[in-house]
Amino acid sequence: MSPTAPREGSAATLLTVGFSTTSDRVSRLVALEDPPVASLAVVQHFGAEEFSPDDVPAPVADRGPVSVLRSRGVAKSRNKALELCGTKYLLFGDDDVEIQWDEVFAAVTRMQQNGTAIALGYGVDAGTGRARKSHPAEFGRLTVWNSARAATYEMVVDVEQCRKAGVRFDERFGAGAELPLGDEYIFIADALRAGLTGESMPLAFGVHPHVSSGSNWSDEAHTASRSAVFARVFGPLGYPVRAVFAVRHRRDLGSWRAAWRFVMRPPALKGLNR
Repeated sequence: MSPTAPREGSAATLLTVGFSTTSDRVSRLVALEDPPVASLAVVQHFGAEEFSPDDVPAPVADRGPVSVLRSRGVAKSRNKALELCGTKYLLFGDDDVEIQWDEVFAAVTRMQQNGTAIALGYGVDAGTGRARKSHPAEFGRLTVWNSARAATYEMVVDVEQCRKAGVRFDERFGAGAELPLGDEYIFIADALRAGLTGESMPLAFGVHPHVSSGSNWSDEAHTASRSAVFARVFGPLGYPVRAVFAVRHRRDLGSWRAAWRFVMRPPALKGLNR
């Protein structure tokens, strides 16, 4: 990708990459040396000592705002990125993802053409070079039935549409929260139910390390989170949806007995409807 200035109105001038990181990982933000896009960085800092935005690497800090949050939960970081974004489109970035710029720009161009509010691509495993999960081979409409495995770095959103519809990440979910999974899926479900449109795209937005929180089936907090996500998204229909999920993933859950407990357990979160 050439660092020369792009023409006005191109995918690059309309795009911001919103990086989420923590103060002890901020030195990893070195991904914006060439692509002519804006950036912003949200740094979550938990220590007693001070943290200066000047510690954010220049390739990122020179292209947009830096915000320091003394709070936990990546969903809070994503919401801050939605607040700070100054362009029409926002790609959610992490400090351990290598962005595939040509694929992302292709998605933004398509969003410009069809008015899509959310583009969901897929990620590539850094170790194997293969797609991290199965994904459609063609462009298709996003629904609550086909977007449950979304990862945030696989998403480009139309910030203007999301703000107008009042769509934000549910901060009770996601890494760093009591319920560490499901924030991306809930965001998409809320957007679709607010009347926005989403599209799955056979485009690889980023390369990610092999280890992923979504692959952890032994952690009780993750099991509780998966259960609560279905209650949050489907309300009273959460029980039958959990039943279908449990049958499909009974080996991941450990046994038929564990699958039954997953279906029947009460949601771990009170007041699931915002």
